[in-house]
Parts: sequence; C-alpha cells; structure tokens
Amino acid sequence: MSFSATGGTKYLANGYVVHKFTIGDTLVCTGSIWGKALLVGGGGGGAGAGGGGGGVRILPIFLTGNMLAVIGSLGGGGKSERGTGRGGNGSDTTFGGYTALGGGGGGENGDPGAPFFCPQTGAAGGSGGGGGAGWGGISYAGGLGTAGQGFNGGTGGHGNVSPYGTGGGGGAGGIGDLSNDDNFGGDGGPGIISNFSGLPVGYGGGGGGGTILGGVGGIATHGGGNGGNNAANGADATPNTGAGGGGCGSGKLSGQGAKGIVIVIYRLGHAFIPYYW
Repeated sequence: MSFSATGGTKYLANGYVVHKFTIGDTLVCTGSIWGKALLVGGGGGGAGAGGGGGGVRILPIFLTGNMLAVIGSLGGGGKSERGTGRGGNGSDTTFGGYTALGGGGGGENGDPGAPFFCPQTGAAGGSGGGGGAGWGGISYAGGLGTAGQGFNGGTGGHGNVSPYGTGGGGGAGGIGDLSNDDNFGGDGGPGIISNFSGLPVGYGGGGGGGTILGGVGGIATHGGGNGGNNAANGADATPNTGAGGGGCGSGKLSGQGAKGIVIVIYRLGHAFIPYYW
C-alpha cells in the first residue's frame, strides 16, 4: 500500500519527506511506513545560572494512523537575586508514544546573610540547569540530566572572589561547565546537531552561566543563550531549538529557554528496517 501523510510543515529535503512541527499538530497517515523522528523538549530558563537544554531523542518510528505532536514550551528566565526563584523548567515534547523531557531551570544565587534561603541548585530535566554562585566557599550543584537525553548542569563558583560566577546549563551533548574561576560564568553544555530539517541545526544546548558583579558570562552553543553579568542581560535561546537561556548578574534579567520541536522524516518507495538506519 502506498503511503502519504499530512501535518506540520511538509517539504522535501535531501531525498526525504520532512514534516516539521513547531506547534502542536497531528501527523495524519494514509498507510504506514518506517520513518525517523527528532524530538526536542522545551529549554529551561536561566536565573543566575544558565538553563538546561531540553532532552533530545532521535529514533526510528513506525508511522501509522493519527499521531499527535505536543511541543514543549519554553522555561521563563528568572533573576539572579536571592528569593526570586530558579529559572522555569521547559515542558516535555511528545510524539508517537515517546517523550523528550524539558530542560531544568538555572539556579539563583546565594546570599551572605541567608545562604540557604532559596533554591540555588539547578533543576533536573532533560538536561540539568546550572548551579548558582555560592558565598564563602559554598558551591551549588547543577541539576541532573536524564540518561539518553541530556547531561548535568555545571556547578556554580565557590563565592570566595567577586564577581561570583555561576554554572552553565547542561546540554544534550555534554555537561555544563562549572565556574571554577569566579571571574567567569560556566559555558553551556553542547547540544546535538541534526540535519533532519534539511540543514545542520543545533538543538538542546545549555545556557551560559552569568556573573553577579562584572566578569564574563559563559558562552553557549547549539541554540543556547550566552550568560550575562550586572551590565548585560542573559540571552534568550534560539527559537525552537529546545536550548537553555543564559544566566545573568545582579539587577539584570536572564534569558528564556526555547520551545521544543518535532521533525519526522521518511523516504517513499523504500522498505527501511528501523535498526539499520
């Protein structure tokens, strides 16, 4: 039986039929065929530290019937000051019974008068958010990533020396950088590059960590937002990459994570066996 499908943005690229979903929609199949799917969860928002990238899953999938794509929303950015909370977690992306988890929000920074007042550790997720800056030798851990989807966020600086750097968010391709030198925010963990869209695009990168007072924010790749300081906001992640937002410094705003995405590809007239893709 021949196969055809509608749903999402449909086009041809590199010999494949592509369906790209950046908002919720349904792949409506006539017939059935083996294809391949890329699922990316929504990215975590930054706070003082960088947000974690959404989980990334690339897998063979049997395309048949009506298959709903739910796209993970972004995690909102927080602030670096205590009591303002972590960055928001990204939400999950689902398709065909599979789930890519949202990224964890970045931790906020400690305070010399109340070092345990607020959640300075990064949140867990597809990839974990970075840990906030500590004070007086205290370091705050990054959030845990999820095996097969992403990596842990980086640990924040120990807080002994201004400008107090924070950890980078974890990415789908590696852990976030710890801030082992308080003058620098940790770099965001790398994401994963896929050419499912027809061009190589990075997905699920972690956001760069910020620095509280001066210093240099961490660098992000694969869609993540760069970290800021007390003179510059953290950067938002690139839309629909599921990457994490950048952290920020005192009195500034951190970056938002990015919404996730689903991309489905298949080739007509080819009886692909999924394990040999």
